[in-house]
Amino acid sequence: MWTNGLRRFSENHAVRISVRTLTVGIVLFGAIGAGLLYVRHHAPSTGSRAQFVSEAGPVATSAMPFCDPSELRRAMARNDGEIGPDEQNSIATFARTLLASSNNDASSCRQQLFELVASNETCAKAFETVATVIVSERSVDANDVRGLLERVPRRCQPILLASFPHLNDVNVELVRWVGNAAREQEDAKARVAFFEALGTLGAIARRKPDRESVRWVDDTLRDALAQHKGGSVDEYIGLLEGAGNCGCETCTPFLLDASSHPSPDVRLAAAGAWRFHSDEKATESMCSYVLHDSEASVREHAAWALRWRTSEVETRVNCLVAAAVRDESGLVRLSAVQSISGFVRQSRHARRALLFLREKEQPPDTRKRAEEAIAANANLMLFDAKDVTAAQHARDASRGD
Repeated sequence: MWTNGLRRFSENHAVRISVRTLTVGIVLFGAIGAGLLYVRHHAPSTGSRAQFVSEAGPVATSAMPFCDPSELRRAMARNDGEIGPDEQNSIATFARTLLASSNNDASSCRQQLFELVASNETCAKAFETVATVIVSERSVDANDVRGLLERVPRRCQPILLASFPHLNDVNVELVRWVGNAAREQEDAKARVAFFEALGTLGAIARRKPDRESVRWVDDTLRDALAQHKGGSVDEYIGLLEGAGNCGCETCTPFLLDASSHPSPDVRLAAAGAWRFHSDEKATESMCSYVLHDSEASVREHAAWALRWRTSEVETRVNCLVAAAVRDESGLVRLSAVQSISGFVRQSRHARRALLFLREKEQPPDTRKRAEEAIAANANLMLFDAKDVTAAQHARDASRGD
């Protein structure tokens, strides 16, 4: 029944479907958000370890009449473990207040805060919170961040790197410093943190754009992947995720190689690493994971990855519809419908796909998610719904129903 429905969806909307896809019985986004879109989806990453705390907190955010970070110093010195959200907000708000202070010498306040971070020995949650505030401040440039990296204790560097998705500035000097430091790390876990952060810098450089930094990041990650053979799986995953964070254009041969790796974690990272690529090969690769990988976690992640670009949108929607209808995993079906809903503003084909997915013969959870997506985009869906209803009536009449 589902196969017939997929075929009908194709015929009604003039979808071009490959013979290969039909043979396996499975026929058959693009709004890119701001902020942390280039961090990994399936597990904590360089971005998600450093949560950006809210503005709310018990400490006022107005400029201070004086610059005194002593309370912050005491909080950072005594903290050697996790802290609650209220204290985290208080620490973050106080740090922002110091950075914004204008009633005294603002540069002196900034300098004291930088000194506080550079001299901290705990590398704990309070350090991570203050480091994230500093890195996310618009007045903090790439040279400031490089200076902090050079001065903080070596064991604290990965924590500072975790705040890089909040960074507003990048230059080739910071990129080179991080890339060279990555190659020098003896500890594999630290090396992974540096390579993932390097990929994040590449993404920020592409957004500027800073072509010299982009080229340096791409070449460094490509060389690291080429030299990795025989290395640990965890490091391989880190390199793939670094390549994915920046949409590394010179890394595509290694992404293709990873598709046949026996480890599902490696394949998952490789599937996500295609998300910022817009070429036909990228779409084909992600769809191949969605439709054919043996692990549900890989299929779900590939369905998520498809939503980040709008190139080849009909092909993307087709394989997502197939997953939403045919996949045995509810998580895969959910991810597929969510990705289709991301295309509705750009693609009439995506809007009609949602209307198809709400039909009664579809899996109940797929139908529910499609109805929710239709309701959330009611203004966009109105005319497509009328067209589809008219087409259904005409089809029924032709059959004599």
